[in-house]
Amino acid sequence: MVDRENWPDIAKGIAIILVVLGHCLNHFDDAVLHRICEIIYLFHMPLFVTLSGYSFFWVVSHNSFARNISNNVCIYVIQSVVYISFNILMQRIISTSNVYSARDFLTFPVIPVAHFWYIQAIIIYYFIFFLYERFVASIRIRRVLEALTVIIIFPLNRLICSETLTRICYHFLFFAIGYFLHLILNNRKNRTGDGSLCGKGSARSSSVLSFLGRNSLWIYIFHPYVTAAVKAALGFFHIGNQYTGLIIMVTAAIILPLILRFVMNKTHTAWMVTNPINAFRGTE
Repeated sequence: MVDRENWPDIAKGIAIILVVLGHCLNHFDDAVLHRICEIIYLFHMPLFVTLSGYSFFWVVSHNSFARNISNNVCIYVIQSVVYISFNILMQRIISTSNVYSARDFLTFPVIPVAHFWYIQAIIIYYFIFFLYERFVASIRIRRVLEALTVIIIFPLNRLICSETLTRICYHFLFFAIGYFLHLILNNRKNRTGDGSLCGKGSARSSSVLSFLGRNSLWIYIFHPYVTAAVKAALGFFHIGNQYTGLIIMVTAAIILPLILRFVMNKTHTAWMVTNPINAFRGTE
């Protein structure tokens, strides 16, 4: 079993904070906050996807390629259905930024809803590299084909009108950067025998960020529910200071998904979020 490096989790912890912050900033009407939001949106998802590409080999080393893809498909389907259902229900109570209907239950397999485009993209990226890993025996040829795939797919983001396909093509480059970065660092570490190339931090701040990184999927999936609830609460309690509201929203959007994971772990129901396919196999 491959030891999990700590620095990618630390980096992913920083990335998920930026993702949450960027999404929260969209809820506030302030020129300074909008400018910060624009800056964050330039790099927060490319960074997040790059780290996902880097951790690709670690993830699949703890699972088979096929099972990992099937897990992600189940997560995508279940969480998309839950999100659409939640929004349809909430639209009858309060005004929401996204409007969904029963039609979205039919279209989400192709057109992802809200932030779930990332999970759809990861499924596609994993599937592409799964095919190369499974059916191309020569490592050298495999790497050439992978590089050519990136060269072909990435430029399509400027040629395709579909927002979904544009995102997939554009972020494929960053997934591949993370993927190849892992190969380069791993080969260098094997040649030098230096396990410190990706050293493990021990500071308390690093431990917190590493913890957030390891739980980034939970935060990513559930933070929009929290931000919507906090936005309604801020209006209900007449909290008009936007900076105070932003601090409350970001803090809640990070902490509450972690509390949810803790509760679901204690009740042995966490598989419904992270590996729902195991429910059908009788494992957890």
